[in-house]
Amino acid sequence: TYDDTELFFKNVRQIYYNIENQPNTKLKLYKLKRQNTKTQDRPIINLTLIHNWRFDEAYLLLEPNAFFEDPREINILWKNNKNKQKGAINLQKGNKETLLRFAYQIYQKINSETKFWVEKEGKEYPFLKEKQEREAFRVSMADYLRLVGVNQ
Repeated sequence: TYDDTELFFKNVRQIYYNIENQPNTKLKLYKLKRQNTKTQDRPIINLTLIHNWRFDEAYLLLEPNAFFEDPREINILWKNNKNKQKGAINLQKGNKETLLRFAYQIYQKINSETKFWVEKEGKEYPFLKEKQEREAFRVSMADYLRLVGVNQ
């Protein structure tokens, strides 16, 4: 992170987040206030921004709900009706770079109005179908990218 990006986040964006200070680790955790944390009957992945202010670093933490049997292995299917493309975004037991890459791929598809779903036990369940859930994921990811100084 950089001084200017931290200042912008603290002065403009932080009010939209619940903040958890972890004094032992010197980390601040930011969870968007409008995330869906109650639903367990459909797939939801919330994002938490972690700011390690001692080292000017920020990390992204994915928090899948209980719908996902193994939160370290997630397969999101997608289809874009405009250009007829489709594919999958997979997460396989990764580190912080793997988590970031997975979330960023979803973020890019959200911006192109793509539909998502998760297959479980032979059934398809919509993922990020609700506008509020899509927007919470998109805003959290955009704030993270701004915090680390990535121009979108």
